[in-house]
Amino acid sequence: MLDRAALLHDLALAFGANPGLRRLLVGLGEALNRHVAIVEMELGQRRGDRARLTVIEPGQVRRWSGERSSRVLEVPPAELGCLIRCDQEVGRVGIEPIAGRIRLALGDHRLGIALAQRAIDQLEQADATAMLLAVLAAHARCSSWLVRTAAVSQHANRARRAPAVEPAAAVVPEVAVAVAVADGHAEPTPVLDFAEAQRDAIAHALASTHGKIYGQGGAALLLGLKPSTLQSKMRKLGLDRGQFV
Repeated sequence: MLDRAALLHDLALAFGANPGLRRLLVGLGEALNRHVAIVEMELGQRRGDRARLTVIEPGQVRRWSGERSSRVLEVPPAELGCLIRCDQEVGRVGIEPIAGRIRLALGDHRLGIALAQRAIDQLEQADATAMLLAVLAAHARCSSWLVRTAAVSQHANRARRAPAVEPAAAVVPEVAVAVAVADGHAEPTPVLDFAEAQRDAIAHALASTHGKIYGQGGAALLLGLKPSTLQSKMRKLGLDRGQFV
């Protein structure tokens, strides 16, 4: 019998404890595999017309890394965050046939989860497919914001360390990066620190749930947090649910 509470707990821990995407690939695969049968986990990133892929089988030593055509990452937007059935597809490293796939966007990466038929049967019997997809999609969105924030911060730090062309440029009063907008011009966007990134992620969740914190469809469930933990973070970050109702 699928234990929903334990599954949600393990997913939250996997995303929270593994900020690096390669570590997340392993940690999330192990967390999911404790509850449903995962054939393999895949992480892909586009590099020009090629895609760099890493594939692992949770709980086993089998893994594969290599390059393929970038077409392997071209997933229709409607299929991201959905369970897509496969006709007993053969995996790269997993021995059991693949009966279904879930693909998620993580920044400019694609995370793929390949499920065995018995995992799909287990999710359907427990009526938990929609719940699992919603929670994975919510965690993936939060991770994507943090991945982008980290990339922008690294870019800004490299820019600050670069030698100045003119003495006057050595002092930078505020770290900012140029972000293209629709009219073709660029405007500065401040770099978020971790607290601001947390505040942004929680605000997005509260906005999408219209201020609802508890229960099914609440912000706590979307973020993989206990409601009391979410409320504590909101108080520290100066967020009031009344702003989103």
